[in-house]
Amino acid sequence: KDEGTKEGDVRQKLAFSAVMAKDADMKTPLTLAIEERSSPVVKELFKCLQLLFSQQYSLPFTPLNEAYEIHLQEHFGIEVLCEALRVTPDLALDFVSQLSFVTTGDVKVHEGVEKFDFGRHHSQLLIAGSKTRSPPGHWKAEIEKLFGEVDHTDGDPVTAKICPLKGVASSDSEFLECLVRAAVSTKMYRVFENEVVKSVISHKWNSYVKPLFLKELGLDVAMVLSLTLDAILHPTIETAPSITLTAVTLCLCLYFVLNEFSQAIQAESLREHYGGIWNVLDVLSLGSILLAYAVRFFISTESSVLVFAVALPLAYLSTLYYMQGFEESGKLVRMIIGITKGIGSFTTILTVCLVGFSFSFFILYRAGPGEYASAGAGGADVVDGPFGMSNWAMSIFTGFLLLLGDFNAEEFSASASYGLTLTLFVVFMFFINIVMLNLLIAIMGDIFDRVQENARAEFLFARAQIILEFEDVLRREDEMVENHERFPMWLQVRD
Repeated sequence: KDEGTKEGDVRQKLAFSAVMAKDADMKTPLTLAIEERSSPVVKELFKCLQLLFSQQYSLPFTPLNEAYEIHLQEHFGIEVLCEALRVTPDLALDFVSQLSFVTTGDVKVHEGVEKFDFGRHHSQLLIAGSKTRSPPGHWKAEIEKLFGEVDHTDGDPVTAKICPLKGVASSDSEFLECLVRAAVSTKMYRVFENEVVKSVISHKWNSYVKPLFLKELGLDVAMVLSLTLDAILHPTIETAPSITLTAVTLCLCLYFVLNEFSQAIQAESLREHYGGIWNVLDVLSLGSILLAYAVRFFISTESSVLVFAVALPLAYLSTLYYMQGFEESGKLVRMIIGITKGIGSFTTILTVCLVGFSFSFFILYRAGPGEYASAGAGGADVVDGPFGMSNWAMSIFTGFLLLLGDFNAEEFSASASYGLTLTLFVVFMFFINIVMLNLLIAIMGDIFDRVQENARAEFLFARAQIILEFEDVLRREDEMVENHERFPMWLQVRD
């Protein structure tokens, strides 16, 4: 660089070139770097683009006028960032996490003007709320178009801010979807605490997802309650099933089955669609409900009780998905999921050790006399056999009970070697109950601290996943997609 030229000026020029310069195929340097998977170049260009999206180098946001005044942020395609999230997710997430709202200047908004619906070129609409913000000249002109002459000198002074990503909330934007996938692949959930990302999630949730979400929640609760009443009130053939409860449960179940089937068809791959716990849980829950009623109708009511016993807990567990939509319960659900995933490897190790000791006890009791004498009521000796050692499968359950501290030392005399059984018992209690279970508590405490630290980000991540699921349904409705209030080109933000 030339002597005396500031590094920031050089980066600003590079940022301009990264956005505006294009080759014969209309590809920018950033696009080419992403296609070539050149991480060092992408990283450097993202550093330059930070200046483009910073307040210091932002020009007042105005529409293209006769002189074609250019704001560089209007020429940064959101599709380029989406591609970067797919190809170089760690670099793109780092860039997104540093984004911030662009302050475009101060403007006085008259307190009597409560809501605006500002038009932009090509029917692109700004988001408008109570006393929303926009650049001074443009806003004043639009207010006067709608409300006539307004005395702005007596208004409330506010700072106009804008989300710097054009089209981030439009109907064809894949930003949120790519962001979620990138966060899953890199485990970088803290990006969802970024103010720009939060504004996108907040807009989508409040504009159109929340009402649909609450409707689905109500239908799911109605299905679970009707299923519960039907299973509890009519458990045997002596009590005839309620036609009303059966009809309500089956109708709601079929409604959710059709939704799940539609989502599976629209998914890019079934493996990805059922890669998460919630879709799998939905299939198990809905399938068990349909199976329960099929067994009741075509086999017997007594046999259907067994299936209902499986369907009920699955149905209740499925409702945890909707609890993710509310902040407090959502944080707890994400914490449960995080801890369950975090102890997966440890649980495998614990299971291996438990099965090994269980089989050891099984062969010792099988080779022994199979009975022992214990003091019964009134002091008389009672001959009994060891619990759970009748077959190898039950021995695993007995080992699990031993893990919980449920044992009877008198049973050791029924084994082939009392001394060896006692020795194995002491080793089991020390290694499994003392060492491994305390290690499990420590691991769960460490996971809890990590999840608690990012609880807000985890909750927003879960809400973003819910938004994506409902957007798939909305995008199939043309009239909904063309609603520019719900799918705007720009997001305006107020202080």
